[in-house]
Amino acid sequence: MGELRSNAVRNDEPPWKGRYTAQLSRIVALEDPVSHEELCEEFPHWKWPTYPRTYTSVDGPLAYRLAQLCGDRTAPGLFDVDEYIAAEGSQHIRRHLVRERNLKIVKEKRRQVVAETGHLRCVVCSFDFFATYGELGRDFCEVHHMLPMALRYEETETRLQDLAVVCSNCHRMLHRKGLLSIEALQRAVRGDS
Repeated sequence: MGELRSNAVRNDEPPWKGRYTAQLSRIVALEDPVSHEELCEEFPHWKWPTYPRTYTSVDGPLAYRLAQLCGDRTAPGLFDVDEYIAAEGSQHIRRHLVRERNLKIVKEKRRQVVAETGHLRCVVCSFDFFATYGELGRDFCEVHHMLPMALRYEETETRLQDLAVVCSNCHRMLHRKGLLSIEALQRAVRGDS
């Protein structure tokens, strides 16, 4: 069992031509190996290779559970859960459809709310970026489309009353599990759920 130190790279040199290689470190031979059957039983949802293979990749909670399963079969300190390391930052090109947003109406919504109330405060939890961050937070908030853009199958008109000023956290919660209404999130924040 080992820790991957670099991403696998296709090798074009004999004797490994056409195979993938990677650098490993902290390699430990298990005194009492964990069988393929034991792994499949312990992790039924993981797609373990069904054909002979010399490696497989695991990460996150699965790696932690695998470490627990191996337990005293490995050298002390092999799996340090306080030092979880993950590879990030690889670049990928993606193509996807995006809905056009009109920033003019978003700016107008902010202007309207400031003109009416004197501040930009989240309609769900009352968070005010300016009150918390000073000048850095002046005129900052997010603007939520109460009819989400993802549900619009064609270009439609948006009115100021279709928008709501929200903080970043509440905006994420509104979109987290389907389509939560402003009122439902307000009840959750108050503890009325």
